[in-house]
Amino acid sequence: MRERRYKKTGVIIPAAGSAVRMKSAVNKQFLMLSGMPVLARTLKAFTGRDDIDRIVVALNGDEFELFREKILSPYFSEEEKEKIKTVRGGKDRQESVFHALDAFGDFEADDILLIHDGARPLVSGKVIDGVIEGVNQAGAAVCALASKNTIKMVKDGRVVETLPRESLYEAQTPQGSRLSVFREAAQKAERSGISGTDDVSLIERIGLPVLVTDGDEKNIKITVPADLVFAEAVLQNTEKNSGGMI
Repeated sequence: MRERRYKKTGVIIPAAGSAVRMKSAVNKQFLMLSGMPVLARTLKAFTGRDDIDRIVVALNGDEFELFREKILSPYFSEEEKEKIKTVRGGKDRQESVFHALDAFGDFEADDILLIHDGARPLVSGKVIDGVIEGVNQAGAAVCALASKNTIKMVKDGRVVETLPRESLYEAQTPQGSRLSVFREAAQKAERSGISGTDDVSLIERIGLPVLVTDGDEKNIKITVPADLVFAEAVLQNTEKNSGGMI
């Protein structure tokens, strides 16, 4: 049992995307990954934790029944289902997250909110733990990986600047904050018509600190067909090493 140093923790899972880059006829969240839909695997990373109180999934308007039939019913116990709520997603990821915020009206200001991509099914408990601890320490946190590559800033096909690699990190999810912090950031972004590149960028914009915690190279976002192949290989290798199903 994990020690709880806060009242509640909620998770928003934006899953209202499309399958354009996957070149698939169905939303990538519903594609099978080693015998289980991608979104089901993502949800499993959170439903089994005793420190997660509520998970709100933002879905496309026509996918609620598909979600119940293909994900909730076959893969989750009644106890796990109690944690999972669904809302209609928006026109983009940020709007979907904002819609999902309304499902935490009974949470208090100092409770923790995590936001995690529906298409990141390989997130580990260690990464989640790190972000929660980061929020406890600083009020907001993002898991990230230090860049291994030299990054060029380019304009009109020409290099403008070579950025210092030691200060560059690749952001992943979950990203988290105190609920009051994200609500403030979301409200100000909405009033200003700002669209953030990720969730904590809205918090950065209002001048609040965001702690960086350890990411994981396996915590990829399923975006193109090659990502699905990589994820299958990771799961098969994990299963082989553990001597059973995962």
